[in-house]
Amino acid sequence: MPPSAELYRAAASHEIAHSAVACHSEPRRLTVAAHEYVAYIVFFATMDPKLRVEVLKKFPGAGFKSTGQISDINHIVDPNQFGVDAWRHYLTVKGGERWLRDVIAGKVVPEIPDDPDASSR
Repeated sequence: MPPSAELYRAAASHEIAHSAVACHSEPRRLTVAAHEYVAYIVFFATMDPKLRVEVLKKFPGAGFKSTGQISDINHIVDPNQFGVDAWRHYLTVKGGERWLRDVIAGKVVPEIPDDPDASSR
């Protein structure tokens, strides 16, 4: 999308969401995917509806089919598609506000496990 004040506003809301998630998820270590899921929901929810329709038209798909697809790998492979898939998935979730609280609480996307071999390196 060409840059616009509306797009920048949505991007700023995305970044502010990351900050809010960090403040409410400590001391758990949330995955990048958990952070990004919430931040993309905020991104699309705060976006002007006309712009949202235009952005979504550029990306095929129906969203994540399961929570197992909300992964760091999916985010790394195509962050923009991840965001669109997150939004489309979120629209199908019953009790969306509760769902987002569960994501932030680390109950949806598994926490990153400690590497037991890291201390011996």
